[in-house]
Amino acid sequence: MSWGFWISFLVLLSCLGLVVARPGRMPIALPVVLGAGAVVATGLEPVARVLGLWGLTWDAVATLVGLMLLSAALDRARFFAWCAAWIRKVSGHRAALLWWGLMLLACVTATILANDGAMLILVPLYSEIARGAGLERKQALAFLIPAGFLIDVASCTFSTSNLTNLMVADYFHLGFLTYARLMILPSLLVVGGALPLLWFVFRRQMPRTLLQDQLAEFAAGRPAPSTPDRAEPGPRALAPERDAAVWHGEAGLVAGPVGVDPVMFVASWAGLAALVAGLAVSHLMAWPVSAVVGVVAISLLALALVRGFVKPQELPRLAPWSIAFFALGMFVLVDSVARNGGTELLVRSWAGGGPWRIGAMLSLLASGLDNLPALLLGLLGFGRLHGASPAAMAASVVAVDVGCKLTPYGSLATLLWLRLLADRGWRVRWRDYLPYGLALTPGLVALGLAGALLAGR
Repeated sequence: MSWGFWISFLVLLSCLGLVVARPGRMPIALPVVLGAGAVVATGLEPVARVLGLWGLTWDAVATLVGLMLLSAALDRARFFAWCAAWIRKVSGHRAALLWWGLMLLACVTATILANDGAMLILVPLYSEIARGAGLERKQALAFLIPAGFLIDVASCTFSTSNLTNLMVADYFHLGFLTYARLMILPSLLVVGGALPLLWFVFRRQMPRTLLQDQLAEFAAGRPAPSTPDRAEPGPRALAPERDAAVWHGEAGLVAGPVGVDPVMFVASWAGLAALVAGLAVSHLMAWPVSAVVGVVAISLLALALVRGFVKPQELPRLAPWSIAFFALGMFVLVDSVARNGGTELLVRSWAGGGPWRIGAMLSLLASGLDNLPALLLGLLGFGRLHGASPAAMAASVVAVDVGCKLTPYGSLATLLWLRLLADRGWRVRWRDYLPYGLALTPGLVALGLAGALLAGR
């Protein structure tokens, strides 16, 4: 391999190491942007090539930003708090029903609103639910680890469910419905396998019932009593009115949680319906996916602004700028590796193996390097092979969306999950995560790849 390959590869590894370690709570985008600047400055990545990459990826990045703005608007309108309160009401004090309800909510949210947005919205909410129920650390992780796992593995279904999906759909010119038809079977197999597996693994860690007195105190805004078995401090409390919004769901369907505005509630459901309908016809009308998402997100944000759920000065902070810059910087770093010999190396490893080998290699790359650079290398490899079969396309999605769960740094969403939990006192260490990742991920990848082969026929 050329010296350019090794320099580019070492820069990529160094940037990913800094993203994982985050010394001094460094912003996740900073090392990637600096690394991208370094490969451009040294001539390993021409400026013209950088501009070409932006032309290929702008729609995917803009769509991700729009989905996360939409998630922020729904969160400010207490839409997710209403969903959690409704699940809590249906489950009563039965921890098992609460677990299944929250896991299904995680799957649906990740499918419709993308995995990164689901992580940012649901993980804080679930951590507060665990705290409000007075759960010990081990019991709380029985909710928090499966939720983080499912948010990623349930993000295969639609092109908008994950940034990696958007890149695959854009690269192969797949419309929203075409992509969904290709991925529905692998997604059903993966999620249908993950839910019972996670339940089997974590069911013994959960209490049979949730304690009424602790839930009542949490709803009133008072901290849950500490438990002697909790190894780490519990999550910090939200504002009392937000706590009440999560738990006071007895007044009815729309009146549900305190603080749910009826106008925003109806508009939230209408916006989600418009999003799905717009995405379904976007390819037929030749609309960019980001335009559909942007219209819905801006409309709900404008209504939230008028109704007082968002302040004007908060608008710039709602956009996920760090994730957008992370993605753009990563595109440059990976393209530098690929141009200097990485693509040829990957294509040689695929030789004669078909979708199974492609899926296995990309899964290993995703879990070792992060799924975004793994997919970028895969797409450039497909370009060298002058295309890919439908089964290979589906296998690549399964590999990077599910295979990345083997390690705790396999995707940006998982890194966000770790940070969000640590900020709230529920620190998940490598030794906590790896046994589950190693035990669950290979079987789920195999299910997904089998579905990809069937869907690609």
